[in-house]
Amino acid sequence: MKKCIALLCALAMAFSLAACGAPASSGTATAPAGGAPADGAKDPITIEVWITGDNVGDPSLPEEEWWLTKAIAAYEAANPNVKIELSIPSGENEVTQTFKAAYLAGTEPDIVNLWTGTNLFSVSDLLVDHKAYVSQDDLTHITTFNENYMDFDPDKKLLGIPYVEGGKNVCTFYYNKSIFADAGIDLDANPIQNTDDFEKVLKQLQDAGYQPIGCDDEGYGVMFCSMGIWWANAIGSTQMYEQSIGKKKFADDDVLRGIFTLANDWYRKGYINQDYTTCTESLSNFLQGKTAIFGAGTWYLQDMVDGLGADNVGTLKMCPWSDEDLYSYAAMGGNGQALCISNQSEHPQEAADFISFLNSKEQIELAQQQHLVLPGRDDVEYPSQGGLYDDVAEAFKNSTFYYDNTMRADVVTEFYRIWPLVVTGYTSPEDAISALAGVAENGEAY
Repeated sequence: MKKCIALLCALAMAFSLAACGAPASSGTATAPAGGAPADGAKDPITIEVWITGDNVGDPSLPEEEWWLTKAIAAYEAANPNVKIELSIPSGENEVTQTFKAAYLAGTEPDIVNLWTGTNLFSVSDLLVDHKAYVSQDDLTHITTFNENYMDFDPDKKLLGIPYVEGGKNVCTFYYNKSIFADAGIDLDANPIQNTDDFEKVLKQLQDAGYQPIGCDDEGYGVMFCSMGIWWANAIGSTQMYEQSIGKKKFADDDVLRGIFTLANDWYRKGYINQDYTTCTESLSNFLQGKTAIFGAGTWYLQDMVDGLGADNVGTLKMCPWSDEDLYSYAAMGGNGQALCISNQSEHPQEAADFISFLNSKEQIELAQQQHLVLPGRDDVEYPSQGGLYDDVAEAFKNSTFYYDNTMRADVVTEFYRIWPLVVTGYTSPEDAISALAGVAENGEAY
């Protein structure tokens, strides 16, 4: 079922082939709930789908055991005229650019799995307005549509349909309660009130023989998803977006400059793992008790529970950046994953029907058995409770959208590049601010 996506042709060739793409569909039918085929759709059709490798259920299982593989088989059995052709594109961070190039060549899939928010703005001209095709069941029960509208405005174009299997995630710092107790740290009696308190905790962990913070960069600044809540609370998502489009200036952002400076200071003092830019073992190190604090998202929730126990892992309540913070969100989060239909697809309604099937209550309950996340449907119950599960659910209730889904895509790419360099001291905070400002002011507008 899975096929490899061949290397795309040279850009010039892509432009020359653009005219060969299938014409955009203008269908306006409403899909029936549950993914049943539209009336009259009896001729054999093939729907090509790109899904990133983390969003198939449990990617560690053999392909034939993935939730997604089984869901496709069930859909094809119920709709014998439909063939679903699945591909797993390499490089989750590069899928948007890969899709753009394939679109120009007329070789893009009918459905592509993309990050939500401003990432979708950059391909808005390549996608259908999903309002014409989305099912009423999806609109009624999926809770994260707001991330998929152009300019986050429900009155504007719907650029994608939330991919519920991706779940509702939050990024924050998780901590090993046993290690904190061993180091004599009682957060209930002495909660972290400011960044000075935070640093005292890190020093106490280090003095007790533990690596205080362990993170992988993962190519998209996961640790900043944890520390970035300071930025979001201090200036708000609107200003983050406005800085990324050059409407406001990064040069005037003393909060971001301060976070950059603090991250490098903590790295120099050894509070952040010294192999931050290359580390791929931070989860294992956390589960083995080598590090006290793990910066990541809830996609590792079940790993942490299985390895350390739901009652032995907590979410570190992030302190304010200053008394002048505009907001008091607990974490950054959201769904972050959308399924989007190309406006060159010959079968947009059938593609939407398949998306509705994947997002259905029945399928999400099956997906939860492989990939436990906070469900993005209001009629699917979270199957576990207590300890870390409750902490994460509570954090999501008071979360704001991911920083990288909030800013313009080219600025985000630059942020991914400079963040690990700032942390490790290869780029100064001031040079990093200048680099972001340069892309924001001179880069490609939507």
